[in-house]
Parts: sequence; C-alpha cells; structure tokens
Amino acid sequence: MRGMTDLAPKGSAFTLTDSNICKGIAVLMMMFHHLFNDYEEYAGYAIDYFPLTGDQVTLIALLCKLCVAVFVFITGYGLAASFDREFSGRAPSRGELASFSLVRWWKLSTKFWPIYLLAFLCGPFGRSPVEVYGPGMRAITSNAVIDFLGLSKAFGTPTLNPTWWYLSLAILLIIATPFVMSAVRKYGSLPVLVAGILGIALFAVGTDAVFMYAASYLMGIFCHENGILDSWENWLSGRKGGRALKALLSLGLFLVLLSYRNSFDHYGVIDALLATLLCMLVMACLRRIPLISPALSLLGRHSSNIFFTHTLLYSYYFLGFYYSLRFPFAVLAALTITTLALSIVIEWAKRTSGYNTMMSKVGKRLVGRVGN
Repeated sequence: MRGMTDLAPKGSAFTLTDSNICKGIAVLMMMFHHLFNDYEEYAGYAIDYFPLTGDQVTLIALLCKLCVAVFVFITGYGLAASFDREFSGRAPSRGELASFSLVRWWKLSTKFWPIYLLAFLCGPFGRSPVEVYGPGMRAITSNAVIDFLGLSKAFGTPTLNPTWWYLSLAILLIIATPFVMSAVRKYGSLPVLVAGILGIALFAVGTDAVFMYAASYLMGIFCHENGILDSWENWLSGRKGGRALKALLSLGLFLVLLSYRNSFDHYGVIDALLATLLCMLVMACLRRIPLISPALSLLGRHSSNIFFTHTLLYSYYFLGFYYSLRFPFAVLAALTITTLALSIVIEWAKRTSGYNTMMSKVGKRLVGRVGN
C-alpha cells in the first residue's frame, strides 16, 4: 500500500521533449564546465574572456557542475515512471525486478561499447591503452575489461577517459531503483527522500558522487510519485500572464539557490532543488522558444554520445584546435558542433551496420532468461 504522500495524481506533463531539452541544457553546461573550470586545462593558450574576467568565467564553469544533478534527477524521474508503468497495481517478482535493471543496463552499455572501442583504437592519438592500463598484459586486460563495463570509478581502476566516472553512478542507480521503488511503495516517497538525505548527512564521507547525487536521484523519484511537475504545469493554467509568472518565479528561485551553491555543500540538496527548478523553467517557457528549444532537444537526444566523446576530442585529440578559437563561446560552439556531428555519424553507423538490431536481439534473450 502506498504512503499518503503518493496519492497525488500522476500524468505526463513533463514530456520526453522536455526531458531532452533539460538534457540539452545539461550537455552545454557539462562541456563548459570541463572546458573552463580550471586554468590548467588550457595552459599555454590565450583566451579572451571579454566582457567577463577569467575568474568570472571559471566561476560560471564551476557552477555548471550542476549538469550532473540534472542528469541524475531526470534519471530518477524516468526510472520511477518506467517502474510504475511496468508494475502499476501489482508486486513484481524477483525475476521481473532483475529484468527491469538488466534492460536498462544493457541499453546504456550498448550505447557506450562502440565508443569505448573507438577510443581504444584511437588511443595512440590521445591516451594509449598501454600507457593508461599498464604495465603488464594482465593489468592492461583486467583494467580494460572494467573500463569497458563502465565500472572504473567503482573499482578505482584506470580509465581511458576520466569523464566516464559517471557510468558507474548511472549503473548503480539502475541497480538500486527496484529496491528504492519497493521502499517507496511500502513507505511512501517522502519518507524515502527524507531518510536518504539524513543518511547522506550522517554517513557520507567527503564528497563522493555516490552520496552527493543521491538527493537528486531521490528528488526525481519524489517529483514523479507526487505529480509535482504535473501540478506545476496545471498551476495558473489558462490565466493571463500565468506562464510568465511561473517562468519568473522558477528563474528567480533558481538564481537565488545558485548563489548558495558551493561544490557539494548541503549534501547535494541544493543541486537537487536546482535540477527541479530547471525542469520547471523548461516547462514554463523554454519549451516554447522557436529554434532554441528544438536545438536543445536535438542535443538532448544525442547527450549520451556527446558525454562519451567530448573529453576525448577537446582534451586528448584536438586540444590545440578548440582553444585556438580564443573566445569561450566560440570554443563551446565548436565542441558542441563537432561532438553532435560525431554522434550523428556514430548513430548512422550503428543503424546501417545492424549493430542496433543485433544488440536488441541479444538483450531480449538475456532478459528472457533472467525473467523466467
């Protein structure tokens, strides 16, 4: 039986397009964060920060670390929606719970594996596998397998691309969701959210992402289970100036909270609230801006590939090209265009080669065996 906090009606006001727009914004934040959060990243290259200063650009880049919370929030929201859609009104079996996680792990992994192999083969141009995983064939093999599975962060082993640390977190969230959602169904989403935040405050050590982004994940689940974004969509609906008021309110609260954000202070709660407000801002106004919203949605649809590849391009293969453009906006635009173009090519190659079809068939067989 669900808790009292889960009785609010749930709908689909936060659409797939909204989700992609949010991910598109997060992708831009991610790239800007990685490009300009540290002067050492582009030491030796002359950057023109006008009309800002170098410290101001660096501060903005550091604040753009919020991108991770946005991805995690959307992951929590989407996994909760999928769980309720698949198991609404009934208790799933152990096999079904295992299949739920396996399907999503397989989908994530099959997106990553072709890019990993491409990065491995291109190693001599950037980070050589021998240099990264070695010395010794045994170390190279074991470390490469762990990296291939997206678990280098979890095992503390070397990786071809440090940005791939997020894969370990994403896999953990996928595995944790059946357990978390079972607790939500038993106790309610509010007690689970509060217990999670208190647990982080009491037991988290340092600023490990496994702990610090749990609040964003649980907030995503909480918002779905209680129809928070649906209520936001309906609030002031039809009233003159209602959307403008919601846009100003969400933007104002976002900016106020952003001023309090300092790394992982407040156990990730500030980031969780900021991610929620960003989704609300998208629903209030950003989804309706011509040209910009379709462009952000396109980036969102390719967000996985852009995440997998952008660090390889700007930091290991073509460092000189990107930073030679001097202006931060130009550097970001170039990286955005090239990673998007690369993603389009990768997706085309996967479709035409039959990779997607083959992986889908293999995945169905694996899930069928686990679910039976």
